Amino acid sequence: MRLMIRVLAAASLILASVGSASGVIIAGGDGTGNTSAPADDPGWANVGELNGDSCVYLGNGWVLTASHVGMGSVWLGSSYYAPVTDSYTRLYEPSNPAQLVDLAMFQLQTMPTGLSAVTVSSTEPDTNANSQIVAIGNGRDRAASETFWDSSWNVVSGPVLGGYAGYYWASSSSKRWGTNNLLREVSVNDGSGITDAWKTLFNSNAGDSEMQAAPGDSGGGVFYKRGDTWELTGIMLAIDMFDGQPGNTPATSAAGIGTAVFGNPTYFADLSVYSGEITTIMGALAGVPEPSSLVLLLTASIAGWVFWHRRAAAR
Repeated sequence: MRLMIRVLAAASLILASVGSASGVIIAGGDGTGNTSAPADDPGWANVGELNGDSCVYLGNGWVLTASHVGMGSVWLGSSYYAPVTDSYTRLYEPSNPAQLVDLAMFQLQTMPTGLSAVTVSSTEPDTNANSQIVAIGNGRDRAASETFWDSSWNVVSGPVLGGYAGYYWASSSSKRWGTNNLLREVSVNDGSGITDAWKTLFNSNAGDSEMQAAPGDSGGGVFYKRGDTWELTGIMLAIDMFDGQPGNTPATSAAGIGTAVFGNPTYFADLSVYSGEITTIMGALAGVPEPSSLVLLLTASIAGWVFWHRRAAAR
């Protein structure tokens, strides 16, 4: 049995001292790489910081994030941008408007300068041709050195049969990008609604930029290149851990212990399912500085850095 956690903010955590590597956890080297835009930039500057987590600037003054991140001032580039308080809108399952999902949008009072609009995927990525994605978030850094555990999660000096390998989270956070390959679609219930999502796995032999989400990455952008065009195809929502993995229980999370272990999944909202709603919201409210008539479907409130619950996604 494994438990899913929402990938929440790191600001309230107190971690035991571990060697720090300076968003997403990456597999290669000491983990300090990928803190500036990749050469083929999918939208680095559009990923901002929100409430200690992440968000994506879509264009026309609109921001998209995970609903469990909530609303607040957004850090983009070198400036904070205040939200329009009445603009917070939860997205819903298209086939059932009563079913809210873990996605939300809101407007900024001031239009950010120098940022282009992103293209939101309206169809699924072609996983038969090229399923590689680039994920960008403001999540935890990791320890510089790899850790090995036996099958009972005792730390050992090297790889053992039936054991595990990975990295402890560090106490700091950075904006970072990483890559992975989409595995399959699932329905994810992370405590903020059942959301159509993609799943990836953290692999040890997939290159230095292989990524796994960590606290602080919630709301971060997942980009896919269709032909010559980068699309925003996902929003980071949650991760899973193995049974017994450090960080898997409320006790270990309260102690600030967490890990990214090879084989852990990350879940991203599938924006192709919700692109129609996103377009409608941006179009219907475009240019309205104070949409006071907008109905607030739900105001997210974060009671702690992580919500624990039984995993509901089928693997």
